[in-house]
Amino acid sequence: MSSIGQQLQESRSRLNYSITEASEATKIRAEYLAKLEDNSFDIPLHPVYVKGFLRLYAKFLKLNADSITQTYEDINTTRQMSHDSEQPRESLGTFTMPTDAKDGEEAEKPGQNIFERYKPLDEPKRFNLKVIGLIVAAVILIFAVVFAVRVFFLDSPPGDLANSGDNPNVSAIEDESLTIDSINENLIRIRAIAPVYIYVTQTADGEILFSGTLAANEERTLIKNGEISIICDKTENLIIEKGGLPQDLQGTTGQARLLID
Repeated sequence: MSSIGQQLQESRSRLNYSITEASEATKIRAEYLAKLEDNSFDIPLHPVYVKGFLRLYAKFLKLNADSITQTYEDINTTRQMSHDSEQPRESLGTFTMPTDAKDGEEAEKPGQNIFERYKPLDEPKRFNLKVIGLIVAAVILIFAVVFAVRVFFLDSPPGDLANSGDNPNVSAIEDESLTIDSINENLIRIRAIAPVYIYVTQTADGEILFSGTLAANEERTLIKNGEISIICDKTENLIIEKGGLPQDLQGTTGQARLLID
């Protein structure tokens, strides 16, 4: 059975597309497409985005996207199991048996149990009262700080907290620990390949979700409520993902208005 990369490469060649043409059509970087065709999935992105790129590329090449992504998931599972099995086991330490008694040492008495004769090599250390007092004081101090912070935030009215970002209506989520479970259809991630100005609003009520210029490799994550409108001056500089899957911009370039439902 052909590998994922072989299927992608053969289908692209059959459809007479170059890597550059496929990149322009799918809005996926050419270097990422080359890695996928080389079965090299070490793209510096979360696996869910790599899976999204595979699905989008497979659909573009008229392949079975479900089969391609399932094979990718199987590869990831096997790789993780192999990695876990290679982890070093915890050392159990060593045990040293004492040698025969030297001159001046007490010889074994008749009927004496060996465990009574030989004491442990390392006697357990006892904490003195001063150390225990310091530990108790540190624990009390930590509880006091946590309690003070909790009281401050619970008692402060919502209006006392400053709004972040350039626009008070920004609904961006700056959470870099995004997981698969937190991705849903209402989560939009916009990333700039090169500097680009964007203006994002809710179509229904005109609420501004973001307005400003994104620098190269800068991104914004928004939560939408229904259809949104994205106006930008250089569409080719944008990668837009909804629910973790890249959106097909259908070769749009230059200034444009994009509608994401």
